[in-house]
Amino acid sequence: FLNSPSVIEKSFYANLRPPSILASHVGNDLPMIRLMRNAPHQSLVLYIHRDENDRLISAIRHVVETDICIQNHLSDKINVTIDGSRCVVKEKEFVESVIKHQRLEISLGASNIMTCEFYDSIQQSSAPFVFVHYKQADRLQKVLAHYHCPDLMEHNQLFHDNVATEKKMESFVKLEIDGREVTLDDWLDAKRDMIEFTFELRSGQTCGGKTMTMQNDLFGCKDELLQVNRDTSF
Repeated sequence: FLNSPSVIEKSFYANLRPPSILASHVGNDLPMIRLMRNAPHQSLVLYIHRDENDRLISAIRHVVETDICIQNHLSDKINVTIDGSRCVVKEKEFVESVIKHQRLEISLGASNIMTCEFYDSIQQSSAPFVFVHYKQADRLQKVLAHYHCPDLMEHNQLFHDNVATEKKMESFVKLEIDGREVTLDDWLDAKRDMIEFTFELRSGQTCGGKTMTMQNDLFGCKDELLQVNRDTSF
């Protein structure tokens, strides 16, 4: 939604009264900068944050297990061997074609969103801004529903979906060095601390120090909520 100004304009004409809650993924810092520069001062902006390394590992797992092995996306980029409920990707081909090029969800990282301009726009905005730990998403949903969608509370219709729990195929990585096949989870566990460094996935990052300071403050809060104002020092 926020990634496309034309979609935002189209939604303006869709109803007489706009919705009281807008939710969106963002792919880089520009949607957030536009939002903070133009958000009404009486609005509240909530940003769901996750540690970037954890997010990257989760994104790689999702791309392999769901996008590649089940939905057959990226079939023009990578060859996959499927035997029943077993899916095997070749290590080097997978890394070169998918991880290095940051395909699909792998590209939606904090280093592309939480830039110096991102932080400047927050502190210059008149709209309140709160960072929220991603594990508090369900709790946040209940609070918002209480005030904005009480009918969902009454009928117990709050939406929660974790596609990782619906995994129907076991994924493996065929190692470049000796052809052994290891589970994707074991491969990610072994490689997780070297992926970003080896393939320079944060090469476009700016103000990474501010992100780490913010994250330490956020994760250190009992409620895992962190409000930002003009006096906040990251």
